[in-house]
Amino acid sequence: MTRATALALACALAGGSACGVDEEGLAVETGERITVRYDASFQLCAGTLRNYDRWIEASAEQLGLDPDALAPMTFNWPADERYREVSGRHEDKGGWAYGDEAFARSPLLRHEVGHMLAANVATRSNRFLEEGLATALDHTLLRLDPSADPRRYLTIDYDDLNYAAAGAFVTFLLSRFGPDPFWELYRDVGRGASEARLRRRFARIYGRELDDIVDAYLSGDTRPEDRPLPPASCLGDEIPWAQGDLWVYARTIACEDDDVVGGLGQLDELELSVTFVIAEPGEHSIHAATQRITPLLRSCDGPPWLTSERLLTDEPVFLEAGRHSIRFVGRASAPGLAAVAIQRATP
Repeated sequence: MTRATALALACALAGGSACGVDEEGLAVETGERITVRYDASFQLCAGTLRNYDRWIEASAEQLGLDPDALAPMTFNWPADERYREVSGRHEDKGGWAYGDEAFARSPLLRHEVGHMLAANVATRSNRFLEEGLATALDHTLLRLDPSADPRRYLTIDYDDLNYAAAGAFVTFLLSRFGPDPFWELYRDVGRGASEARLRRRFARIYGRELDDIVDAYLSGDTRPEDRPLPPASCLGDEIPWAQGDLWVYARTIACEDDDVVGGLGQLDELELSVTFVIAEPGEHSIHAATQRITPLLRSCDGPPWLTSERLLTDEPVFLEAGRHSIRFVGRASAPGLAAVAIQRATP
């Protein structure tokens, strides 16, 4: 695909968003919450911008932020040479962000958009809190390991930070105590603060010693009022049950579809998410037939630091009551096929 063809296609698919070319020759699509700038030889999947808008709004509301008061955000997806030019010491990383601007090698790095969201509150906070929040928001990066003690990483730098441990513990704090004390700690503990300062400020703000909170977290302690952050996949359209105890979803999945996100550039990736609701907990049989697509299942309710995505297979599975999502992952360059049937087991 030529640069001209890719750009014409991107603008044609942009729908209600503003679309054009800037002074650097980058394709530009502007949505309600974010602007995406990308190399004109790349293809941005048709639903990416709208998906970001929806996710930013939901995440901001969960974090106690007013979506309409957020600073304008710009997400850059440049060619590799340009990425290296602007990235400096970050050039070996998949993405980075500062303030209201992010650069990434993938159009699907919500982690960096999470950093831009947090910059509306403060910049240059403690690394553990910064990266923990961004990882908590981007559940596709969160490989939960509740047994990892977060205290080992409180003042560690990028290279040695366990992002999963940081993300899971920040998720616990936000779900258990809400966003207000977290933001106070986030503003109060800067980049170079010692662990002793972090612990003192934590105890003052949360009213309990950090060790007590970590012990509760490591024990798997949950409460009915715990509220999870919204994984992007759980914002997908809800697909109703076909009849009685049978749920069916089948379609082709292509980058040109207006509900598909991702793109073709340095990487070749797309995804589509849908949700369904289980009325009563119980065993369910699952049958999946896919081509060039991988389906991933997750629960959208309950304590997110104890749950993560799992590969959807034909094996029977126990599903709790509530909302669940299936995230279909594939390649932007090749449309895929997906068919999934879920049936409640007969008692």
